[in-house]
Amino acid sequence: QQTTTTINNNNKTLYIDQAIEQIHQNAGPAYLEKFYSEEFGPPWLIHLRSVSDEDKVTVAHAKEEYAPLVYVRIWKCANNQVRFWMTGDLKASISASLPNNSTYQVFHMNKDKSKGYFHRIYSNALPKETSGAGKTVTNYHHREPCLVTAVRDPIEHFLSAYNEIEWVQKVHAKIPNVEIGTSFLSKELGSTERFHYFVWDMLQQSRIWRASPVLKHAFPMMRVLVPLDKFNLELSGYLPSLKNLSHTWPKFVAKTCPHSFPDSMVQENDPHHHQLPLVDMGDSSAGAHKSSGDPFGAYSAAKKARENGGPVVCALCIIHAYDYACWEDLPDGIPAICKEVYMSPSFRAIFDL
Repeated sequence: QQTTTTINNNNKTLYIDQAIEQIHQNAGPAYLEKFYSEEFGPPWLIHLRSVSDEDKVTVAHAKEEYAPLVYVRIWKCANNQVRFWMTGDLKASISASLPNNSTYQVFHMNKDKSKGYFHRIYSNALPKETSGAGKTVTNYHHREPCLVTAVRDPIEHFLSAYNEIEWVQKVHAKIPNVEIGTSFLSKELGSTERFHYFVWDMLQQSRIWRASPVLKHAFPMMRVLVPLDKFNLELSGYLPSLKNLSHTWPKFVAKTCPHSFPDSMVQENDPHHHQLPLVDMGDSSAGAHKSSGDPFGAYSAAKKARENGGPVVCALCIIHAYDYACWEDLPDGIPAICKEVYMSPSFRAIFDL
């Protein structure tokens, strides 16, 4: 549920100016590039492809019937559940829908290193003309991929990520207590003070924040759009809420990517009556995080800090401004406190508005 917190008029300008001062002092170009422009991990792909002997010979000149379904991962947005769904129930359902004599099989890719992934997969997504032996041939490697993801309110995403980070640190001690960037570790676990220090530590742009895969959980969701843009690609669609994901995700995928499935599972002119399996949102075997029960009170403390307002919340609004700009279909829109920040002269001066 969205917080209705607003900034007290007497403190509004002071809080926003304090937040902007902290960001200007600490957030340098190297940190911002890491913060806003990388994947959360390699995308996952499901592709129904022909494997007949004839097609193996002529695959370079054969147009694939089905479009690859590519899930662009965002941590703390049901990433585990969606991945397990793709390579578990969805893959099994597609395979079961095929006749016994079918020349098609379901392929999935989930462990490829992401550095060259987009180039290898997407550079051949569209047909190309090549000349040989005095004639021109159109090469079809596969249909243009359908790229999808799921998002949530950006600040809620940050709070959830903070809870996950605290759980990992308490159980596995993955974050070394270095001089710069981890002062929050010295504060009481489950306190609002510790959350405040966590936010300011994040803005210190220390090496630990650029290098730690655990801390990366708290980075903005829109960063996944930058690698796509490098290849002139866009998401085919995104699910703007995780509410009732078991039902909404399959429905969304069927509507957005009908060409990724056999007609027996999804019909393009009637995607609402699809045969895609539901997403299992159950125990850890289905991808649920052990931190979801807030065992150490970190989530509750972060939510309380948000409700209290102040410079820390203003800072969260500012660093998530790109998220709120990119994900326009969020069901609750922009929180009231962030609207106040974005309308302030101090914030608008950053972008020369």
